Amino acid sequence: MAERRRAATRTRSAVAYLDLIIGASLLIPLGLVVVVSSILMLAGVERYDPLIWLVWAIFGVGVAVLRAVRRRAARRKLAISDALDRLAAGLDARRLPGFDDAVAWMNRYWPASHEQNDLFRGAAQGALAGTLRGYPVLVDVEPDGYASDDSNIDPRVLLYVAALAPASPPAGDDEVASLSAAIRTAGFEPELLPDAGWRARADEPTVTRLRRAPAGLADLAPVVRDLVRLAEACGAAPAPAA
Repeated sequence: MAERRRAATRTRSAVAYLDLIIGASLLIPLGLVVVVSSILMLAGVERYDPLIWLVWAIFGVGVAVLRAVRRRAARRKLAISDALDRLAAGLDARRLPGFDDAVAWMNRYWPASHEQNDLFRGAAQGALAGTLRGYPVLVDVEPDGYASDDSNIDPRVLLYVAALAPASPPAGDDEVASLSAAIRTAGFEPELLPDAGWRARADEPTVTRLRRAPAGLADLAPVVRDLVRLAEACGAAPAPAA
C-alpha cells in the first residue's frame, strides 16, 4: 500500500491548473493576434480596421474572467484551510501542509487498502492529523472530485482513527450502537477495517453541504471524537507507528 500511495504522490494532478491551461490556450493565441495586428496597423503595413478594438475588448474580458476564476479558487481553498485550522485547534491537531503529508500519515499508521480514488487530490484538497486519546487521527477533505468522459471521481470527506481493531465490533454492545448511530446522524458512515482502525466517510448530502459551506468543516470535532470513542468501545488499542 505504501508503494501505491507513493506512486500517487509522484503523479501531480493538472486539475488544479485546468482553468489556467484552458484560458491560456485561448488567450495567448488571441493576444498574439491582436498585438501583432495592432503593431502592423500602426506601422501602416495593414489597413486600419476599427474591429481591432472589439478584439481588444474580447481579449480584456477573457483575461478578467480568468483572473476572477483563479481568485475564486484561491478564496475557496483559503476558506477550507481556515476551517481545517479551526477544526485542528478543537482537536489539538495540526493542519497538514500538503497531500504528501496525508499520504505519509497513511503509510505510517494505516495498513489497510482503500479505493484508488481516495488518493486523488484536487486544487482544494486539505487534511489535518493529530492524536486524540492516544489514537492517531486523520481528516482528509477533497471537496471537488473530477468528472470527464473517461472517469468520475467523487468528492470526499474521510475521517480515520488508526487502531489495532478486531475483525468485527462487539455484538449487542449498547455504547457501540449508540456511537455508530450518532456518527450516521452526523452524515458519516463508520466502517471497521481489521488491523487498521475505523474510517468514516461523509455521505453525499453531507459532502454537498460542506462543499457549499466549507466553514462547516470546523464543526466536525464531535464526529471525530465519537469515532475515537467507538474505537475505545470496541477494545481497539491505538495503532503504533509503522
